[in-house]
Amino acid sequence: MELPLTAWSWGSGSNGQLGHGDEQDHAVPARCRMLEALVADGAAAQLVGGGCHSLLLLPRARRLYAWGWGEFSQLSGESTSKSLEPRVVSLPAHEELRDSVRPSAAAAGWDFSAFVDEQGRVFTWGNNAEHQSGHACHVASVISQPTPLPSLGVRVRALSCGVRHSVAVTGARSIALSSVKTPNVACRVWAYRQSSER
Repeated sequence: MELPLTAWSWGSGSNGQLGHGDEQDHAVPARCRMLEALVADGAAAQLVGGGCHSLLLLPRARRLYAWGWGEFSQLSGESTSKSLEPRVVSLPAHEELRDSVRPSAAAAGWDFSAFVDEQGRVFTWGNNAEHQSGHACHVASVISQPTPLPSLGVRVRALSCGVRHSVAVTGARSIALSSVKTPNVACRVWAYRQSSER
């Protein structure tokens, strides 16, 4: 007999990022019934915590949800308000991409968000003031919708976001972290210094 899927979160809830529908802190793990309702069918799910926002990816359903702090549109859309409840992230507005975009992995930085689709393309949105979203400096400092990165040109296998940087792994089907060199693995990092350090 399979156990039902449960979701838990704890820590600071100051912007609703814990997924309980409120802004309360939780010193110990507390069940997130609101998130459990979204994954009630037992579908594979990925939960990602960013600075003060969170993402829930349901790859089979082609659905990505975001909630919490939204000042830099990291929840997706023109709204920069916080959301105490998960809202659906709109897939890219480019008509030629819409039907082919199937998110397979999500990542969240301090104030920006990202996903990799099944074709290995990276889409980012949110704050880009330090180019942490990976878009050139002539692109707006805030990107309101998931936007494909034009510059990688290779299939991305894994993606992670930090406070002001992102890291992507390309070229291998599986990667083991060890001191042994792994052939056919490339790691691409984009990060920039603070403006005052330039």
